Amino acid sequence: KLITMVKSFEPHAIVAIARGGLTLGHTMAEALEIREVQTLRTELYDNTSKRDSISIFGQCRFIKKKRVLVVD
Repeated sequence: KLITMVKSFEPHAIVAIARGGLTLGHTMAEALEIREVQTLRTELYDNTSKRDSISIFGQCRFIKKKRVLVVD
């Protein structure tokens, strides 16, 4: 059902959020035949305490991609 919903969205690319989205992002890319897959890493915790804001590492560059699926 998830793949059917995503197919109707017709994404041009996928951003997989490390670590939770890497495996699912790869699987979705294979199922949807999308070769444009990029990743970002985020941090919300310092050891055991939650921060007030999230840190994002890396950047994604999509040229002429209008619909990007974010997987986490």
